[in-house]
Amino acid sequence: MRPLRMDFIDNRVAMSPVALASLALGAVALIVAVWAYSSASAEHEALAAAADVAPAVDPMAGESQARRRLREAVAKRSAKVLANLTVPWPTLFTALEAAAGDGVVLTGLMPEAENRRVRISGEARHFQDIPMYTKKLLGTGAFANVLLLSHDTLDNRRIAFTLQADWTEAAAP
Repeated sequence: MRPLRMDFIDNRVAMSPVALASLALGAVALIVAVWAYSSASAEHEALAAAADVAPAVDPMAGESQARRRLREAVAKRSAKVLANLTVPWPTLFTALEAAAGDGVVLTGLMPEAENRRVRISGEARHFQDIPMYTKKLLGTGAFANVLLLSHDTLDNRRIAFTLQADWTEAAAP
Protein backbone atom coordinates (compact mmCIF):
# COMPACT_ATOMS: atom_id res chain seq x y z
CA MET A 1 0.00 0.00 0.00
CA ARG A 2 1.04 3.39 -0.79
CA PRO A 3 1.54 5.99 1.92
CA LEU A 4 -1.12 8.66 2.12
CA ARG A 5 0.18 12.12 1.62
CA MET A 6 -1.82 14.94 3.16
CA ASP A 7 -0.79 18.31 1.90
CA PHE A 8 -3.32 21.09 2.50
CA ILE A 9 -1.20 23.85 1.01
CA ASP A 10 -1.49 24.19 -2.70
CA ASN A 11 1.84 25.38 -4.07
CA ARG A 12 0.55 26.03 -7.50
CA VAL A 13 0.71 29.73 -8.35
CA ALA A 14 -1.16 29.71 -11.60
CA MET A 15 -4.33 31.88 -11.61
CA SER A 16 -7.22 31.33 -13.87
CA PRO A 17 -7.63 33.79 -16.75
CA VAL A 18 -11.04 34.89 -15.41
CA ALA A 19 -9.50 35.89 -12.08
CA LEU A 20 -6.76 37.86 -13.84
CA ALA A 21 -9.32 39.64 -16.05
CA SER A 22 -11.47 40.52 -13.01
CA LEU A 23 -8.45 41.90 -11.18
CA ALA A 24 -7.42 44.00 -14.18
CA LEU A 25 -10.97 45.27 -14.67
CA GLY A 26 -11.21 46.24 -10.96
CA ALA A 27 -7.92 48.15 -11.17
CA VAL A 28 -9.13 50.08 -14.25
CA ALA A 29 -12.43 50.90 -12.49
CA LEU A 30 -10.53 52.15 -9.44
CA ILE A 31 -8.32 54.38 -11.58
CA VAL A 32 -11.36 55.83 -13.41
CA ALA A 33 -13.20 56.46 -10.10
CA VAL A 34 -10.18 58.26 -8.58
CA TRP A 35 -9.78 60.39 -11.72
CA ALA A 36 -13.52 61.28 -11.77
CA TYR A 37 -13.43 62.19 -8.07
CA SER A 38 -10.40 64.44 -8.46
CA SER A 39 -11.97 66.12 -11.50
CA ALA A 40 -15.27 66.72 -9.66
CA SER A 41 -13.43 67.95 -6.57
CA ALA A 42 -11.44 70.45 -8.64
CA GLU A 43 -14.63 71.66 -10.35
CA HIS A 44 -16.34 72.03 -6.97
CA GLU A 45 -13.46 74.10 -5.59
CA ALA A 46 -13.52 76.34 -8.67
CA LEU A 47 -17.28 76.91 -8.36
CA ALA A 48 -17.01 77.55 -4.62
CA ALA A 49 -14.27 80.11 -5.23
CA ALA A 50 -16.39 81.81 -7.90
CA ALA A 51 -19.39 81.92 -5.55
CA ASP A 52 -17.33 83.43 -2.73
CA VAL A 53 -17.53 86.95 -4.04
CA ALA A 54 -17.50 89.93 -1.73
CA PRO A 55 -20.83 90.55 0.02
CA ALA A 56 -23.13 92.85 -1.89
CA VAL A 57 -23.01 96.46 -0.83
CA ASP A 58 -26.29 97.66 0.70
CA PRO A 59 -27.64 100.26 -1.74
CA MET A 60 -29.35 102.03 1.15
CA ALA A 61 -26.16 102.33 3.22
CA GLY A 62 -25.26 105.77 1.90
CA GLU A 63 -28.84 106.98 2.07
CA SER A 64 -29.49 110.13 4.05
CA GLN A 65 -31.57 110.01 7.22
CA ALA A 66 -34.33 112.17 5.70
CA ARG A 67 -34.59 109.95 2.63
CA ARG A 68 -34.73 106.83 4.82
CA ARG A 69 -37.56 108.34 6.91
CA LEU A 70 -39.43 109.25 3.74
CA ARG A 71 -39.07 105.71 2.41
CA GLU A 72 -40.31 104.26 5.74
CA ALA A 73 -43.30 106.64 5.74
CA VAL A 74 -44.24 105.55 2.23
CA ALA A 75 -43.96 101.91 3.29
CA LYS A 76 -46.25 102.54 6.28
CA ARG A 77 -48.82 104.32 4.12
CA SER A 78 -48.71 101.46 1.62
CA ALA A 79 -49.30 98.93 4.40
CA LYS A 80 -52.23 101.00 5.65
CA VAL A 81 -53.79 101.13 2.17
CA LEU A 82 -53.32 97.38 1.80
CA ALA A 83 -54.97 96.79 5.17
CA ASN A 84 -57.93 98.96 4.13
CA LEU A 85 -58.28 96.94 0.93
CA THR A 86 -58.74 93.78 3.00
CA VAL A 87 -61.69 95.19 4.97
CA PRO A 88 -64.64 92.78 4.73
CA TRP A 89 -66.87 95.34 3.02
CA PRO A 90 -69.75 93.05 2.02
CA THR A 91 -70.14 91.71 5.55
CA LEU A 92 -69.91 95.18 7.11
CA PHE A 93 -72.45 96.66 4.69
CA THR A 94 -74.81 93.75 5.20
CA ALA A 95 -74.62 94.21 8.98
CA LEU A 96 -75.15 97.97 8.68
CA GLU A 97 -78.17 97.43 6.43
CA ALA A 98 -79.59 94.87 8.87
CA ALA A 99 -79.31 97.43 11.70
CA ALA A 100 -80.84 100.25 9.67
CA GLY A 101 -83.93 101.55 11.32
CA ASP A 102 -86.40 104.35 11.53
CA GLY A 103 -85.01 107.72 12.40
CA VAL A 104 -81.30 107.05 11.69
CA VAL A 105 -79.49 108.03 8.51
CA LEU A 106 -75.82 107.11 8.02
CA THR A 107 -73.62 109.87 6.61
CA GLY A 108 -70.17 108.32 6.83
CA LEU A 109 -68.18 105.17 7.42
CA MET A 110 -64.46 105.13 8.15
CA PRO A 111 -62.71 101.80 8.77
CA GLU A 112 -59.49 101.47 10.76
CA ALA A 113 -58.33 98.15 9.38
CA GLU A 114 -55.23 97.88 11.59
CA ASN A 115 -57.39 98.03 14.73
CA ARG A 116 -60.37 96.17 13.22
CA ARG A 117 -62.50 99.16 14.11
CA VAL A 118 -64.95 101.33 12.23
CA ARG A 119 -66.31 104.85 12.85
CA ILE A 120 -69.90 105.38 11.84
CA SER A 121 -71.29 108.90 11.35
CA GLY A 122 -74.98 109.58 11.07
CA GLU A 123 -77.98 111.71 11.91
CA ALA A 124 -80.97 110.81 14.06
CA ARG A 125 -84.40 112.39 14.42
CA HIS A 126 -84.40 111.91 18.21
CA PHE A 127 -81.65 111.18 20.68
CA GLN A 128 -83.40 107.94 21.71
CA ASP A 129 -82.89 106.59 18.19
CA ILE A 130 -79.11 106.46 18.71
CA PRO A 131 -79.06 103.87 21.56
CA MET A 132 -81.64 101.79 19.69
CA TYR A 133 -79.39 101.81 16.61
CA THR A 134 -76.43 100.86 18.80
CA LYS A 135 -78.34 97.85 20.15
CA LYS A 136 -79.27 96.81 16.61
CA LEU A 137 -75.59 97.00 15.58
CA LEU A 138 -74.64 94.76 18.50
CA GLY A 139 -77.44 92.37 17.56
CA THR A 140 -76.01 91.76 14.08
CA GLY A 141 -73.05 89.86 15.54
CA ALA A 142 -70.65 91.68 13.24
CA PHE A 143 -69.90 94.47 15.73
CA ALA A 144 -68.80 94.64 19.36
CA ASN A 145 -67.96 97.46 21.77
CA VAL A 146 -70.20 99.98 20.04
CA LEU A 147 -69.58 103.37 21.68
CA LEU A 148 -71.11 106.81 21.15
CA LEU A 149 -68.11 109.11 20.63
CA SER A 150 -69.91 112.39 20.00
CA HIS A 151 -73.26 113.95 19.26
CA ASP A 152 -74.45 117.43 18.34
CA THR A 153 -77.80 119.06 17.64
CA LEU A 154 -78.06 120.47 14.12
CA ASP A 155 -80.09 123.47 12.93
CA ASN A 156 -83.00 121.37 11.75
CA ARG A 157 -83.33 119.74 15.21
CA ARG A 158 -81.67 116.55 14.00
CA ILE A 159 -78.85 115.04 16.03
CA ALA A 160 -75.51 114.29 14.38
CA PHE A 161 -73.58 111.47 16.01
CA THR A 162 -70.41 109.44 15.67
CA LEU A 163 -70.16 105.83 16.81
CA GLN A 164 -67.12 103.61 17.09
CA ALA A 165 -67.40 99.84 16.81
CA ASP A 166 -65.02 96.90 16.65
CA TRP A 167 -65.83 94.38 13.97
CA THR A 168 -65.72 90.82 15.17
CA GLU A 169 -64.49 87.59 13.62
CA ALA A 170 -67.96 87.11 12.16
CA ALA A 171 -67.17 90.07 9.90
CA ALA A 172 -63.73 88.76 8.91
CA PRO A 173 -63.25 87.71 5.27
